[in-house]
Amino acid sequence: MFWFAPALLAIAAVFSIIVGLFVLARDHRSSVNRSFFGISIGIFCWSIGIAGFLVTENPSHALLWVKFYYIAPIILVISAVFFTERFVKRQSNNSLLRTGIVLTGITLALLLFYPDFMTTRILQDAYSKSVEL
Repeated sequence: MFWFAPALLAIAAVFSIIVGLFVLARDHRSSVNRSFFGISIGIFCWSIGIAGFLVTENPSHALLWVKFYYIAPIILVISAVFFTERFVKRQSNNSLLRTGIVLTGITLALLLFYPDFMTTRILQDAYSKSVEL
């Protein structure tokens, strides 16, 4: 692992959230802007999660970071779908929003309450660590 990888991920996370906040500040009532901000939050969480996984030495803490960055792409994809749908159609689809929220909640509950859901343990050797699925 390169020593600067976590720093670059942290920089990407900060830039992502800053851009998202600028877009949201332009018109916080716009569903397009709010869904773009959701994309920014997803990128932020994913970047921070991977950086946290890379820098932690404790396998149980690394497993928590893995679960954190497994949730982030769900937020990212759902926000991207909402963004695309609202950007193209300029209208809101509440059933799609409810479905996305329910799927995110179910996945979050499974990750939190079932320790072996998607991950079982962290394998660590002298040079790196990896996730056992």
